[in-house]
Amino acid sequence: MKNELVYTFERLANLLKQEARTASTKSGLQAVQYDALLYLSRCNRFSNTPIAVTEYLGLTKGTVSQTIKVLERKGYVTKVKDKEDKRLTHLNLTSEGAQLISSSYPPPDFISVLDNQSKSVQALLSNVVHQLLSEYRNASDNRAFGECRYCIYHRQTSKGYRCSLLSQPLNDDETLKICREFSEREVE
Repeated sequence: MKNELVYTFERLANLLKQEARTASTKSGLQAVQYDALLYLSRCNRFSNTPIAVTEYLGLTKGTVSQTIKVLERKGYVTKVKDKEDKRLTHLNLTSEGAQLISSSYPPPDFISVLDNQSKSVQALLSNVVHQLLSEYRNASDNRAFGECRYCIYHRQTSKGYRCSLLSQPLNDDETLKICREFSEREVE
């Protein structure tokens, strides 16, 4: 039973990756380049650095460096030096990069399948998969890269949202983004 579940998750992940590869091929990108764009579309401003891309994708620095060069040359990404720490470079999607991702991800066929499920099944799937991901992240030695709103450092104040780790304000959209500084809240 456990192996069957692992194989099912693996197959599902491979099908999603296959659709991503199809989208990347249509846009003239390699799969790794598309994956980097996808990550950059989902991460927050604290996690849009080359090292974060490297950690998230589990690739070498050299591979990510070459990937970023291609994305920059094709006009999908721009590099911006950090205003406070000039050693840091941020990678921002251009409107072309954002458009490419929004037009191809999440895969329309998969969304259609989810839409055909009842709200209760969708909620159950969401809860179970989130729990599995949470427990697997905790059991592994990899960075979590979770959504800000589920992080122990996420705070809601009278002035809005805030990251208490980085002492930075957050807008509503940022609370839905993934962050490399993520640390999961204890379940109450």
